[in-house]
Amino acid sequence: MTTPRITLTLMLMAAALTGSAQEHKNQPVTEVKSGAATDKALLEVSAAARMGDATFFAGDEEDYPVWMVKDQAMKSFKIKNPSFGDIEALVPLSDTDLLIVCSQALSEDSSYKGKRTRIGLLSFAKGLDADPTITAYNGFRDDVVGYFSEKQDNFSDFTALTTKPPRDGGLSIEGAAYDQKSGVLYLGTRDGRSKDGGAVLFTVTNIKAVMELKEKPKFGSLTRIQLSSHGVRDLAFNNDRVFILFGAMRGMQKPGASIASWNPAQPGTVEMYDLPGLSDLMRAEALFIDGSGQAHVFEDLDDNKVPQDVASIEHTFKLSGAATKTLPPPATPAPAGSTTAAASPAAVQPK
Repeated sequence: MTTPRITLTLMLMAAALTGSAQEHKNQPVTEVKSGAATDKALLEVSAAARMGDATFFAGDEEDYPVWMVKDQAMKSFKIKNPSFGDIEALVPLSDTDLLIVCSQALSEDSSYKGKRTRIGLLSFAKGLDADPTITAYNGFRDDVVGYFSEKQDNFSDFTALTTKPPRDGGLSIEGAAYDQKSGVLYLGTRDGRSKDGGAVLFTVTNIKAVMELKEKPKFGSLTRIQLSSHGVRDLAFNNDRVFILFGAMRGMQKPGASIASWNPAQPGTVEMYDLPGLSDLMRAEALFIDGSGQAHVFEDLDDNKVPQDVASIEHTFKLSGAATKTLPPPATPAPAGSTTAAASPAAVQPK
């Protein structure tokens, strides 16, 4: 249950943010630059998406955080009013609208940075060859924390989740995917650990109205996922399934990436794919599924590897060799003072 203090704080923050959100609707993108991406931009890839006949990327390049590859040409988009920081997911909502999801994380000194707590909509209303506009919804982190505060039993350390940076167990959204038929947006956390030691998937059911700045987010289900203590690195949606790219929770220099798929209509099972070579990747960061059902995984390279082009950071996998695992039923909160057995290697527990 939300405490009065948390409720009051959230109400005050929401009231303060409502006006500022209206200032950032369909703003022209500050600048569009054509040409090859810089080595630095390719080095820091944190999100990828396929929209129409173009591939979009995002990374830690502050001046030009989003870029598009189309017809073997590249455009970079400078977005400064408003600015976006720590972009972790790009999600097509249609053939012309691309959702930008920032991590919603506190900075390393636990401070609140507005550019990290937004979500945005890059809109190509006049087509992908025309310059886009940007809309921002401010303070999405506050909405998420308010929702999570109502479901504290799902988390091992709710205080750390809401007050610490990701390295100390704080909230960090690392993946997002959209079901265009139902209009449901799926979001996944890298850490902010669930009570089972794993990550969390949760949904927003009205994301288009949110990005039209007409409504506050309406949250749907929350699902705990425990898979060898790995967290979500990215999500994709294809054929009624959420595809999950898993990776290390804390510390990026660890191999062991994997891909699973989960059907929200059948939450009691998950499919794990045997994909040779995927587990060797040190920093698998971004995922999308193409029209043929192949998985495209992009690596966030370290400083010792300077990429020459997009192909050098892309790894393609045919999704085959799936093993279906039946998962245990949802766990009930343990009584105060009791202990629980260790979680199974893979557990999905809807709440």
